[in-house]
Amino acid sequence: MEYVHKISFFVIIIITIVASISIFYFKNIAIFLAIIYVWYMYLKEEKRYKIKKHIYEIIENY
Repeated sequence: MEYVHKISFFVIIIITIVASISIFYFKNIAIFLAIIYVWYMYLKEEKRYKIKKHIYEIIENY
């Protein structure tokens, strides 16, 4: 599960870089809004991932 988390982070970084270049080239605000939404989803899932990881650690140590 940790590998998926790291891979998704790197994919988001790559998408952000490509989108930044696209925003500059196409001058389209919709791309910017889409990237903000993708980052929101990533941060939301990261929080959920940390909570699950903490719960699994508590269960293992119990």
